[in-house]
Amino acid sequence: MASNDPVIFQEFREALGTRDPKTIATYLSTMRDYVTWLTAQPGGTPFHLLSER
Repeated sequence: MASNDPVIFQEFREALGTRDPKTIATYLSTMRDYVTWLTAQPGGTPFHLLSER
């Protein structure tokens, strides 16, 4: 996991539990790419992920 990941990504990582590390890395990479894409969309900046507890 990247040390600069938002808290919600870290929580997602923890929720994945003991899944294969390659699966976790792929899921997190996909999420990072999706957020990057969202911020590039009209009205996408600033985009903030919020964790609802």
